[in-house]
Amino acid sequence: MRIRYLLMNGFSTGGTVRTTLQTAAALAERHDVEVVSVYKRRDDAAIPHDPRLRLRVLVDESPGALAARTGPAGRATEAVRERLRARPSRLVHSGDLRYENFSALTDLALYRYLRTVRTDVLVGTRPGLNLAMARHAPRSIVRVGQDHLHHGTYGEELRAAMRRLYPRLDLYVTLTERDAEAWRRTLPDGPRVVSVPNAVPDAGAGRSPLTDKVVLAAGRLTWQKGFGRLIPIWRRVAAEHPDWTLRIFGAGYQEDKLRSLIAEHRLEGTVQLMGHSSRLHDEMRRASIFVMPSRFEGFPMILLEAMSCGLPPVVYDFRNGARELVTDGVNGRLLPERDADGMARALSELMADEELRRTLAQRAAAAVDDYRLDTIVARWEEIFAELVEARPDRPR
Repeated sequence: MRIRYLLMNGFSTGGTVRTTLQTAAALAERHDVEVVSVYKRRDDAAIPHDPRLRLRVLVDESPGALAARTGPAGRATEAVRERLRARPSRLVHSGDLRYENFSALTDLALYRYLRTVRTDVLVGTRPGLNLAMARHAPRSIVRVGQDHLHHGTYGEELRAAMRRLYPRLDLYVTLTERDAEAWRRTLPDGPRVVSVPNAVPDAGAGRSPLTDKVVLAAGRLTWQKGFGRLIPIWRRVAAEHPDWTLRIFGAGYQEDKLRSLIAEHRLEGTVQLMGHSSRLHDEMRRASIFVMPSRFEGFPMILLEAMSCGLPPVVYDFRNGARELVTDGVNGRLLPERDADGMARALSELMADEELRRTLAQRAAAAVDDYRLDTIVARWEEIFAELVEARPDRPR
């Protein structure tokens, strides 16, 4: 099969980029697969691209490309591009959470691609791209929309556009069955909605020995991830376990705020902001507990990765994904959302009880088996083959 994935930015970090590149590379072993990045703004990829995978860029805004546009013709071209960059997108819906990353410049390239693409399957990876695909991609190809967030994320204006245009898609795919049920109620006129979770990335060999007195958290330093409410919780935990350290990996706009919180609670010696790490799985194996205070997730890939590295998780029951992976007291601790006292107690109990840590960690690692890459890729192959075969006007 010819399969094309459409990403906003295939050169950035984030769960959507990682899982798309991983799944596409695995499918490329047996199919003609290409990942299409609407734009590129850096010379190198934040996540290394598998050599099996072809990647196409529609709008190259990287420093190298900008430097190459020299001379009178290059300067004239750049002047036109600058005017187009300044104009807001009319092709991507303004309700998309990353709407500001699109412009008239990306519109021109994306529209041309959608009108001329020749493939068996085209997969969109966010609402703005799914809607553009529903409107403009040829009906002779299978159009699959993916939701990497969850049903409760979107505003009513965007939902109205989804109800109007998503029936033109051949399939809509969510990350959890609970979310699939919500979308079936929202889209009574179609398309068919199924759930396919993300596959856990290969974390390499070995699991944590659970001996280092380190609690690890990871994710973008944003409001969504909830690190601002974790630091006051840690103040209580650190009072009982002063020999333990909280390490938070990631970068984002809340870094200064988090540093201020750490200073305010006098936790400079016990809370460390570690920044982005390209070897996060190794860092996980040097920790003994994983904590996740998120307010919501599309599907918590970082939680899957921590469990596969043998860490017992302590997580809030945030919207979408937590309870699908963690059963409280069985393979981790699942606390009611906003239960700060409960999270503090759960962390303290695991810190104090090595046997409990090992029991939960062993079960957490076993629970990841259903999310192995070969299992998830086989499911995608089955879905794509069924859809392509069912199209009476499919391209030959």
